[in-house]
Amino acid sequence: MKLISTKSFASALIVTILSVGAISTSFANDAATTAITEAKKATDVAKKAGFEWKSWGKMYKKAEAAIKDGKAEAAIKIAKKLTFQGLAAQKQAEAAKTAGPRF
Repeated sequence: MKLISTKSFASALIVTILSVGAISTSFANDAATTAITEAKKATDVAKKAGFEWKSWGKMYKKAEAAIKDGKAEAAIKIAKKLTFQGLAAQKQAEAAKTAGPRF
């Protein structure tokens, strides 16, 4: 039975660790992209109702830039804020339907 040399084993271990790191980065970017997609769904409904918020454009740009820079967690954080704001704008649109003076 032939044993693997220490040098070969160390090389294989390094390759494995780097591969796992690349895979986890890929999953993080996929999660960030999914979070942004969900945010777009929420904000698009609010836009159709006429309740788009000014900050959304800049926030989307920051989230996309964060993904490109490899900062998936920052992109997810921004996407969660966008989703919350989109849902809040939807509630605002619903409340506006019955808004008016009450005598």
